[in-house]
Parts: sequence; structure tokens; C-alpha cells
Amino acid sequence: YMERLQSIDNKLVIFTYQWSSGNSQYKIWVYDPSTDTVPIEKVTLSSHIGNLLQFNDKLYFTSYSSSSHYLYSFDGSDITNEANLGHQWPRNLIGYDGKIFFNKYAGSNGTTSTYTFYSYDGTDITAGKTVTGSPYYFLEFNDKLYFTI
Repeated sequence: YMERLQSIDNKLVIFTYQWSSGNSQYKIWVYDPSTDTVPIEKVTLSSHIGNLLQFNDKLYFTSYSSSSHYLYSFDGSDITNEANLGHQWPRNLIGYDGKIFFNKYAGSNGTTSTYTFYSYDGTDITAGKTVTGSPYYFLEFNDKLYFTI
């Protein structure tokens, strides 16, 4: 079944999920309305696709594989494994200031969870501040990144 729709480079990108014989398959299809042909399957992954972000002419997303989470990019034709994000589930991808920002669960200080912010510049992942609470609803405004807890 269809899970998500996005667009890139004047094409429709379709994310689907299929369960068959005990195996999950997540697929990325591309439909080009200028040719009006059947969508073409481009990529098959064995794990859930999450955290979609359209940024710098690519679609970025996370997926889990073999005890680690990965950041992938898709340019409408090819998929690229951008970075290993570690074993904690990354959340809230947002493009800001030429980088991709996200946060991950960092632990608990007793009764409240803490999350650490990270940035990815296309090469390196850098850890930033750790906050108490669960950050959500990111917004770029007046050259700053805001969020709620």
C-alpha cells in the first residue's frame, strides 16, 4: 500500500509498503507526469522509511538496518547512504543553514527524557546541545531555528 507521497524535480515520488511471506519491503517509485507512464520502481529497502525531508534538491529520510539507523538521500534516480546515525531513533529532520538537523533520545534525568541535537553538513555529524523534554514542531524564523518542548 502507499505510505507517503513527495515531489522532487517535477516528479512524484511514491513510498510503498508490502508484506509478503514474512518479509517487509519498502519501495520508492517515481512517476513522471511529463511522460504519463506507469511509475517506475527505483529502490527497495527492508526497513521502515521515516523522517522525510525535502532539502537541497533531494529527499532525505531515515531507515533502520542491522542495529543502526541511517540517513539516506534520494535524487529522483539514485539512493545514497549519507551517514550512520547510530542505534537511537533519529527524529525531526529539518533543513536549516545548509545543514540537516535532528535529535535523538539521550536518556533520562529521573522523570524526564533528554534529547540531544545533531547536525549533518554533508560530511560529518556533530552533536549539539542536550535539552530536557521532547523537542517537536521545528520552524525556521528570522534566521533562527525554533522548536517546542
